[in-house]
Amino acid sequence: VLAHPIIDMLFNGSVESQNMASDMLKYASIVILFTAMSTLSTGFLQGLGFMKAPIINTAVALIIQLVIFKVLLETTGLSIYAMLISNIIFMFLITIFNSVTLSKKTGYRQNIARLYILPIFASAIMGLFTFGSYKLVMLVSKNKNGIATIFSILLSMLIYFILVIKLRIISKNELYQFPKGAKLVRFVDKLKLW
Repeated sequence: VLAHPIIDMLFNGSVESQNMASDMLKYASIVILFTAMSTLSTGFLQGLGFMKAPIINTAVALIIQLVIFKVLLETTGLSIYAMLISNIIFMFLITIFNSVTLSKKTGYRQNIARLYILPIFASAIMGLFTFGSYKLVMLVSKNKNGIATIFSILLSMLIYFILVIKLRIISKNELYQFPKGAKLVRFVDKLKLW
């Protein structure tokens, strides 16, 4: 939602280069999401003693990624975007393969709603607030992009935090385990979000 405003705030350049940079930031954020998820699932498997499984899953995902990248590069005009798309697919596949392996080897069934659907829903709501607050602050501040961007980022963080608590994506016990978790729990208690 804020890719272009962030790039505009940080860099001066031609409209074309800013558009490309904001597209890269937008799509790279998806890669970061799946990188985090794949890293966690790899850690779970290795922590449980299944050392080879994540390596095999990564190798299979890499082969698929290379094929997709080659096809996209040779048959489309996507250029650098072909690499972004193939990286998103690569990290997504590792996450899926590791999750399936974890389920097969341990019998653990993930709560799909809590782990995927509710966070995506919370992100969508946060995105709407981000977009709306950015446009409103741009209007009120007479197009001061830096102020609107920073305000929208801070508001987005608060909105997502509230949604994560209200939708029970994170429990009180899980919040305690965060760094400064006791302070966070007291903050949530004061706001009566439970």
